[in-house]
Amino acid sequence: MALTASKNILEKHLPQAYRNDYPATDSVQYFRGGLVALVAGKLVKPTTATVGASAVFICEDEILTGVSTTEQIGVRTGMFKLLNGDTIVAADAGKLGYIGANGDDSVYKAGAAATDVVVGVIDRVDAARDPGGAGVWVHVLGLHEIIKPLTATTSDNLSGA
Repeated sequence: MALTASKNILEKHLPQAYRNDYPATDSVQYFRGGLVALVAGKLVKPTTATVGASAVFICEDEILTGVSTTEQIGVRTGMFKLLNGDTIVAADAGKLGYIGANGDDSVYKAGAAATDVVVGVIDRVDAARDPGGAGVWVHVLGLHEIIKPLTATTSDNLSGA
């Protein structure tokens, strides 16, 4: 669902996680704890309609940008507990998680890496009785790793097709 306020988000320590700042998009409300995507060098709030995202991060700032903004938004990678927007189960560990229609803070397993925005890799699923309640732990990759599917229709895959 679309965030309407900043939220605390559970995180596991990952030594390879990093923090960075990227330019904000004009006239956008950013919320701490929400997902943001890097598109054409600027951060946007991702949805299934987001095209050309090169990375996904967790937003660290709460700010409403103005017209012709020069604001920089803090973002992080790492292992975060997001809402289960789908029927993700323990057997889905190791699979890719995707942005949903209002994907500010939810991860979905239905999607295609060639066309949908990848949040990261699903690590595990917590039940409602677990600390922090039900959710999906996702390794939010940022720019560290590029996930590109190798298919028969990919022009630069390993088969040379």
